[in-house]
Amino acid sequence: SNYEFTLILHQEASDVLFITGDFGNLKNVIDEQLSRANCFDDKLQVYYCLVLLLHATSNVKQAMEITRFILRELGVTFPEATPDLIYRELLSTKALLANTSQQDLLKTPRLTDKRMLWTMRFMHKFMKYLFSTSVSVLPLVACRMIRMSSENGCSCDSAMGFHAYGWAAHNILQDVEEAYKWGKLSLLFPEILNSPALLPKLTCYFHSFTSFFKEPIQASCDALCKTHQDLLMVGDVQEAFIASFNHCRQMLFAGIDLDAVDKHCALTTLEMTKFAQVHGNLSNSSHHLLILKLIGSNSTKNPFEAFKGVLTEEIRNEDDLLRHALSTGKAGVVQAIRFNRLFLAYWFKRYEEAAEMAALYKT
Repeated sequence: SNYEFTLILHQEASDVLFITGDFGNLKNVIDEQLSRANCFDDKLQVYYCLVLLLHATSNVKQAMEITRFILRELGVTFPEATPDLIYRELLSTKALLANTSQQDLLKTPRLTDKRMLWTMRFMHKFMKYLFSTSVSVLPLVACRMIRMSSENGCSCDSAMGFHAYGWAAHNILQDVEEAYKWGKLSLLFPEILNSPALLPKLTCYFHSFTSFFKEPIQASCDALCKTHQDLLMVGDVQEAFIASFNHCRQMLFAGIDLDAVDKHCALTTLEMTKFAQVHGNLSNSSHHLLILKLIGSNSTKNPFEAFKGVLTEEIRNEDDLLRHALSTGKAGVVQAIRFNRLFLAYWFKRYEEAAEMAALYKT
């Protein structure tokens, strides 16, 4: 019908406008789809595009609220994330997966229910927003995704649930072996689902958060550089700059010349600005400042110029960025700044200041 064909055209237009960073026209297309779609299910794709837009423009809280609303409409809610509940859920999931082998994963049936596929997709995005704002809830979402996948079949988003479970196993259970095992096994999902375009995203997360606990950091650093280009090739702009940012961070610890790191940080800023990825640029600007201070640069470089006229409040320096992150609940950006300040204080033997930063980081 004309309605179905027009809906598909608008959905395709939304994807193209997001990838190219044409957010003004994208907002118009989103508003039109939301006002004209016949039912809630027909709005799911445009809601997904909306939360991508909000996250890219650093409206993370709003993106999370809309995602929470969508999940509630799809029948998914989460209890209060108490430490005891999180620990029990992780141990329960670990027991569920204890006897799962690589061969078992390769035999996993594929999820086909359309509503369930959207549910998994929004849960995946919900985890990303929680990582930036309320990370304590993230393990509950990851465990729920694994349980749903084991009961109903796997989707592309299931892979991120397994990887996030591994991240939580390391950070909460202190189990590096479990984290590495499921980070590595998550790389099988492109083969399981016959979806090779999924591999760059999984590779990005594996080398950003897990591989360096068991493998040389130089190897993960090189892999992230290649993954950035692979993600751009498949149109996954947001994940491409997660790879690029983490590549910049790992270059510092991989023994690469700081002048080369400085140039890469500046290039990443330019690319993020070109693709209108404001949120990713927030943490990247703080890391770039760290590199400049380690170099002892007396240049007029200012990593925060990228935000001129972009956000509602002016960000001229790292103190402005920290105030913005604290006032808008961007916990991930706050932690990035505090880690960078901790690192600098320790590097320059200001140990009391480093201890203060460590205490802030832990809270």
